Amino acid sequence: MRIAPFPPSRCLQMSTHVQGFPDVVLNTSQGLYSSTSKAYNVGESLSLTPVSGGAELSGKIKERLAIGPELSAQTVLIETPAKAERVVKVFEPEFNYDEYGLASPPSSSNLERPNRLFTNEKLAYEAFKDKAEVRNFLLPYYGAYKVTVDGQICHAIVLGYNKGTVPTNSLPKTHAESALKATLEFLGHCHSAGVAHTELTKPEHYRMTVRGNSVSLVIIDWSHAQFKDSSFEFASYCAGDELAARWLFTTWVQSK
Repeated sequence: MRIAPFPPSRCLQMSTHVQGFPDVVLNTSQGLYSSTSKAYNVGESLSLTPVSGGAELSGKIKERLAIGPELSAQTVLIETPAKAERVVKVFEPEFNYDEYGLASPPSSSNLERPNRLFTNEKLAYEAFKDKAEVRNFLLPYYGAYKVTVDGQICHAIVLGYNKGTVPTNSLPKTHAESALKATLEFLGHCHSAGVAHTELTKPEHYRMTVRGNSVSLVIIDWSHAQFKDSSFEFASYCAGDELAARWLFTTWVQSK
């Protein structure tokens, strides 16, 4: 058994390993389960097939990344044969557990929630595809793929890589003000495109780059997005996005 920080270091996870089977991970703070696999180890190869046309993608894993959704996706940075870096977010099946806490075999694991989160993220990036005004606030989107992990076919999203950092509540006030202004500008375009993020109270959903007094940021993890075409409460989600950003870059930042 091993105990290690679970990204974004808000809880602990414990895992057990039995040779020939995926590790089973217990998230101690939330009582939820997920799985890990040696398929995501640094140096391993990943091969992905596009969901709808296009070229296959392959590469070697350089790093594991802490990009959500927690417990439903494994995210890695790969380097392709052409030396391009790509972020691959694999939406894994969730193990089913009986009343005694015993896991079902991987073949009967639950793909319903991971597939829903994958679809949300895919639809969000596709909604932004031709919106030049939001491009600087998003990771580049390279498409939806399928990948086989431990014999299970999973969906994956492929994105560009951003080396920005997660904001902390020690962020200088001037940087926080710049970040808030940029975020609200982005949200205006985002909501006009019919997409609400819904989880912007979480610092880990932002990546910031600071150069002198200049602040740029991208918003990540669209797996819980809500859409104008399918949600009767879309206006409320939009208002929630703005309130969340204001809270994060004012109240939370000033709480240090």
